Amino acid sequence: AREIAEAMLGAFDHSSPFPMPNIDLGARRASWGHDTTTPVSLAEVGSFQLEWRYLSQQTKDWRFQAFGDRAMEMAMQAGRRNNEHLFPYHLSHDASPVAVGTTLGVGGNADSYYEYLLKMYIQTGQRETAWLDEFKLTMAEMREKLVQSTTTGLVFVDEVDLHKHGVKTLAKPRHIMGHLACFVGGLLTYAAHQVAHPEPWWLELGEEVTSTCFEMSYRTKTGLAPEGVYMELRAEEEEMKSPPMLAHSQLRPEALESMYYLYRYTGQNKYRAWTAKLFEAFETHAKAPYGYAAVADVNQLPPRQQDEQETFFAAETLKYAYLTLGGSDGGVDMARFVVNTEAHPLGIYYGELPTKEELEA
Repeated sequence: AREIAEAMLGAFDHSSPFPMPNIDLGARRASWGHDTTTPVSLAEVGSFQLEWRYLSQQTKDWRFQAFGDRAMEMAMQAGRRNNEHLFPYHLSHDASPVAVGTTLGVGGNADSYYEYLLKMYIQTGQRETAWLDEFKLTMAEMREKLVQSTTTGLVFVDEVDLHKHGVKTLAKPRHIMGHLACFVGGLLTYAAHQVAHPEPWWLELGEEVTSTCFEMSYRTKTGLAPEGVYMELRAEEEEMKSPPMLAHSQLRPEALESMYYLYRYTGQNKYRAWTAKLFEAFETHAKAPYGYAAVADVNQLPPRQQDEQETFFAAETLKYAYLTLGGSDGGVDMARFVVNTEAHPLGIYYGELPTKEELEA
C-alpha cells in the first residue's frame, strides 16, 4: 500500500493542491490529460482522504494525510469564496481553486466530497471538529436549495442548473433524482446516530429520501433502479419517470447503502424487505453466465443485458445487501470502523494526532 501511495505522490508534483487525474505509476509521471484547462470534479478531489489518512496513521508518515487534507481544505475554500458550502460540481485546478461548474447537486461528481466531510471527523475519534462543522453547513444548504417534494409526498434531492444573469446567479431546478444521490439517506442516518448533537431533521430526511430511492426500483418493470428519474412535482400519479437517457441500470449500490444504515440503526424490517426485493431483481434480470450485467433499459422485459459489470457491484452493492440481510448487528462495529466510499471498513484512529509541523514537513 505504501509503495503504491509513494508512486501516486507524483500526481501532486505541481502547483495545484489537487492531484492530477492521470498518472503512470511506473514512471511516476502525471498529467491533466489532453486539455490542461479541463476542471476537476468535486468528487475527484474528495475521494482519497480517508484512505491516505489511514495509511499515514499506520505508517506514521504524515505526508499522505497532508496531501489529502490540503486538497479538502482548498475545495472548502473554493466554495467560501462565493459564501457557499454547497457549490458546483467542478473546480479549477490552479493554485487558488475556484468553483467553475454550472450544476449544483450532491450526486455524481460531488458525492464523496460531502460524505468524507463527515467521515474524516469520525475517522479520528470525533476530535477534528472543523470537518463536522463544514458537513453541517453543507447539509443545511442541501436541505434549503436541493430538497424537493412532489404533491404525493415523494421527497428527493434535486439537481440545479446555475446561470449568470448580470451580477446575479439564477438557479433552475432540473427535477431530477439521480441514483447516485441516494447515498444521502444513509449518510444522514449515519450522522444522526454517530454525531453527539445531531440535527433533529437528519434522520427523518434520510428516511424520506431512501423511501423515494426504493420507489425508483419498485416502479420499474424489472425492479432495477435506473440511473435517474424525472420528478413531476404536481402530478397525482406517475410522478416518477425514467426517460431513455436515464433508463439504464449499472446495478449501483447507493439505495442499498442507505437501506443498510437505516436497518442497522432503526431495526425496521421493511429495509430488509426492500433489500431482498432489489436482490431478487438482480437475480432475475441481471444474472449473467459469468457474473451480473448492467441492463440497457429497466422497463424492457426481458431486459437487454450489457457486457459489463462495474467493480462497485461486488465491492458495494453485494456487500451492503449481505450486511443488511445477514442480521441485525450489521456486521460492522461502528465504534471501531468507518466505511469508505467503496464500502471498505477502515479502523478509527484514537492515537495521537499529527502536529501542524508534522503535516507541513
